[in-house]
Amino acid sequence: MNPEDLNSVRETFKDLDPKAAGYRVLIQPIDATQGMESVETDKFETLNRIAREKGTEVATKSDNQQERESKGSDVGVVIDVGPFAYKAEHMMGDWCKAGDVVLFKRYEGHQFEWPPGSGVRYHLVNDEDIFGIAGQSAHVELAEVKS
Repeated sequence: MNPEDLNSVRETFKDLDPKAAGYRVLIQPIDATQGMESVETDKFETLNRIAREKGTEVATKSDNQQERESKGSDVGVVIDVGPFAYKAEHMMGDWCKAGDVVLFKRYEGHQFEWPPGSGVRYHLVNDEDIFGIAGQSAHVELAEVKS
């Protein structure tokens, strides 16, 4: 596909919101590095720039940065809940709703970017892969999450 056609496809998708289907839950992961001190981020970027200039190996992330990323990759905000989610007999009611901050199984489901090429990540998981709820988000508005 040539770049012009690709841009046309991206334009078509930009106004469409992804929805959860069936028994799935659509989550936007919360970036664990958002609160990271700029000093730590700047240090990592500087070490990588110096390493590239010298032609040596690129620096690895600090333990603190890796720990934050690994902890945050399984926390997110529910964007949409499929029509059959939590309808199985053993579920006994809805476990979460749009706007809830949830814990989910990190390696389950499907990760994707929407619109394609935007850098905005989503995670689509089965309803039973949600294993914790922190409640309605006081800091994240759904309108913000979708943008």
